[in-house]
Amino acid sequence: MNETTKDKIAWGAVFIGWLTIEIVSLVAGFVAGAVIADAQALYLMLSFGAGPLGGLLGGMIAASMSERQGARHGLIAAAVTVVLGLMLAAAQGEGLGSLVAPITLLSGAVTLGAGYLGGWIVERRSLPMEA
Repeated sequence: MNETTKDKIAWGAVFIGWLTIEIVSLVAGFVAGAVIADAQALYLMLSFGAGPLGGLLGGMIAASMSERQGARHGLIAAAVTVVLGLMLAAAQGEGLGSLVAPITLLSGAVTLGAGYLGGWIVERRSLPMEA
């Protein structure tokens, strides 16, 4: 693999990682919605449970598929999720105050960290062991 190929982003891997994050969040939302009646508790569970879990799994899948720079691909997949989520909230008429609310920013940061961590785990596991 030459230097030019090594530095390129594998957008197909990022897409599949992003799709994984969205599917995990969607399934978790359906399950949690059926179990949790309180809207505030449901929002917190989805923000700090489903998003980061999806970010971790999506980051791992993006890293596995890219076969290079796993942490970077996991972070990009999570970043796409966070940006599209903010755009969707803005399109639904959420005010700027709710988009930059501390809980929203913290949830996005945790999801980004989970995506990076997922990619990093795969990247570290794929390194050759030293004798």
